[in-house]
Amino acid sequence: MATWGILACLAAFARGQSSFLVLRFLLGIAEAGFFPGVLLYFSLWFPPGSRAGVMATFSLGSVVSLVAAPPVSAYLLHLDGIAGLHGWQWLFLLEGAPSIALGIAAFYFLTDCPQRAAWLNRDEREWLTSTLLARAENQGSVQHVSILQSLSSPQSVLLAFAAMANIIAMYGVTMWLPQIVKSAGVLTDLQVGFVTSLPFLCAAIAMKINGAHADRTGEQRWQILLWAIAGAGGFALAATAGNAWIGLSGICLAAMGIWCTNTVFWVVPMRLFTGVTAAANLALINSIGNLGGFIGPYLTGEIRQLSGGYAAALLTLGGSLTLFGLLMFFFLQKEEAASPRLHTI
Repeated sequence: MATWGILACLAAFARGQSSFLVLRFLLGIAEAGFFPGVLLYFSLWFPPGSRAGVMATFSLGSVVSLVAAPPVSAYLLHLDGIAGLHGWQWLFLLEGAPSIALGIAAFYFLTDCPQRAAWLNRDEREWLTSTLLARAENQGSVQHVSILQSLSSPQSVLLAFAAMANIIAMYGVTMWLPQIVKSAGVLTDLQVGFVTSLPFLCAAIAMKINGAHADRTGEQRWQILLWAIAGAGGFALAATAGNAWIGLSGICLAAMGIWCTNTVFWVVPMRLFTGVTAAANLALINSIGNLGGFIGPYLTGEIRQLSGGYAAALLTLGGSLTLFGLLMFFFLQKEEAASPRLHTI
């Protein structure tokens, strides 16, 4: 987190395309180690029956930042001239600094396991430790595989490409949403910032409710499939709407579908992979999946340029979200019927 924040701040002093791209590449390296580490950390702290809600709470950070970032960023861009810096430089500096501070705080505050957490009392530590051990013992028979076998397993590869399909839709709409809103009417940059916050606000509320429901019911297959279909329907509504507000409603539904499926999705690899290779599997799924962060915006831009509008691009993103839902539905159906379950050592 600290490295991530430092690199984000350094982007304020980029000079030209080359230095900016180098900094963005290094930022990607820093980010790549963060998310799999968080997932592994959750698996060491939270029993399986509470992880969807935990993932929803954690994901609120990114969604709320998407709600707050457009108007905040639009305001920061107007800080031209203060201390001799441009507004875009202040944007990088002020948005990178919190990651540095929180990274340092997390290093001293968070512990690797509940047994070492001084901020829990003894009864809390003992209860949580025994609960985690009991859940691990009840997971059934274990098939021991090497790290190499685990990383090349069909499960890891399929989950990685399923994640990519979801992230294509996620980044496609996230990166292009301001331009889509701008194209629908005459709005100032600040107004566009507020309007583009609405889909992510809807996603935050739906994601939190859905995460609690997934933990309560233990259902994952239908949770993912139905929300994926709902999100795809939102993309279709946005693509075909003749009214800007109806189109925005469709984008709101699409965002709800993307983030509701994404939080439940990450519970699956946390359950499947345990032990020292869990981080490697989570990193593999995350790294391949995040290729969607390149494909989604690029694909959206290319389709928009070829078709002359956003309708075909939105339908394509909806198709990618539907593919994700179907892949996960049949994967979970097969996985639930399989025995023994794969747990890596």
